[in-house]
Amino acid sequence: MNFRNRAVMAFGALLFVSGCASSGGTQSGLESSIFSFTGEDEDLPQWVQDLPEGIEPRDNDFTARTALFLAQGRLDDALQTAEAGIAADPENPQSYYQAGDALVAMGRLEDGAARLDRAEALYPRYILETIGIRENAWLEQYNDGIERLNAGDLDAALTAFARGNAVYGFRPEGFLNAAAVQAQLGDYAGSAASFGKAVEVLRGPWMDRVDPETREAWEGMLEPAQSNMGRLYLQLSDYDAAVAAFEGLARDYPENMEYQTSLASSLVSAGRGEEAGELMAGLLRRTDLSVTEYFNIGVGMYQTEQYESAAQAFQRVVDVIPGHREAAFNLAQALYLAENWEALAKATEGLVEIDALNPLVYQFRANALLRVGTEAAAMEVYTTGQDLPFVMEELGLQLSGNDLVLVGAVANVAGAPNATVRLRFTFFAADGSEAGTSDVSVSFQNQGEARGFEAQTPSSGFVGYSYRVLN
Repeated sequence: MNFRNRAVMAFGALLFVSGCASSGGTQSGLESSIFSFTGEDEDLPQWVQDLPEGIEPRDNDFTARTALFLAQGRLDDALQTAEAGIAADPENPQSYYQAGDALVAMGRLEDGAARLDRAEALYPRYILETIGIRENAWLEQYNDGIERLNAGDLDAALTAFARGNAVYGFRPEGFLNAAAVQAQLGDYAGSAASFGKAVEVLRGPWMDRVDPETREAWEGMLEPAQSNMGRLYLQLSDYDAAVAAFEGLARDYPENMEYQTSLASSLVSAGRGEEAGELMAGLLRRTDLSVTEYFNIGVGMYQTEQYESAAQAFQRVVDVIPGHREAAFNLAQALYLAENWEALAKATEGLVEIDALNPLVYQFRANALLRVGTEAAAMEVYTTGQDLPFVMEELGLQLSGNDLVLVGAVANVAGAPNATVRLRFTFFAADGSEAGTSDVSVSFQNQGEARGFEAQTPSSGFVGYSYRVLN
């Protein structure tokens, strides 16, 4: 069966965080002073006071010489001496801290982060000092990434964002930009993982550790990060991960039907059809939804094999937009599978007008008429469908960049050579009014060949379409 499921899997806009960052305030509102530490115990945030005491840093000959080399900018000497200090006293967090400081200054960010990680593990309160080293390195990489992004060099931008994220993983902006670039480069798995890292930050303890202005900005990043992550997991067929993403969104935004239906679709694909059916049944009882939301509910009900309920949802779309080809076809198919012949006979009466080149439509109608006892009419419809000179083999909306285009293919099954089929596509707004038309001519040289076509769609404001043959 050729079920039409255009709306459920529509991809949302990927999130970029634009503007450069600096230590003194920036175009994007990012600042390096989002954490306030004074060094006095009584002024420290509670989460810092709650850190384990660990091993106090110790001064020795190695740490003294390393400090001097760092002050003089002799980074190679500083690193060599700090590493010697680590070898001599492997439990002294100060040598790890100094080695990390030198490595980060040398641009070896991953190696530096590893040394700083070890310093913090031995002495957790070292975060009061390491966070400045990490964030300054992150700011430099982030700004470089933004500049390269603005210049159109996606690979270099991604490298910069990844380098910054490797040394400092406590801010979401770098992860979000990395995710968007990875998606543009076609690395959907990497993009989903980067969105996941951003969500971890936005749902983690750092949200409560930043200043109020930063917290407000971060809160606005959480929903798009989660939704893009969920869509990417659907694209990757990682349905369990998609369920986890959309469960949170459906819970936090119960009025957003896209999240509800995406959750249902994820549940179905994850083999949890019963849960999806219960979710869709609850949504179907509502009477205040848009035609697009009812369409998506119908898709969800169909996927859970609740065909009568799916038909109810598609019928609500057709009641408002009788010419909505996809909803009308899905309605007919759901009724056919539900074996509701009387309703199918009524539904296909209009469908043969708006999907006239689809043989399946005639088969649906012929079966319905036969089952309700009108055999002569059934045979006539069946014969008409079998004798179609031209057949619509493909038709659907596709994304082309940021635009939706209507693409399809018509086959010259039994028409004359050098024939031309003229089609008029009509697009409908959500209230059923006409949103525009587009005429297409498809020409053939020989019988038996198929030709593709593309119809221009309105720039916005349409939710469905139909077509009719002009000749």
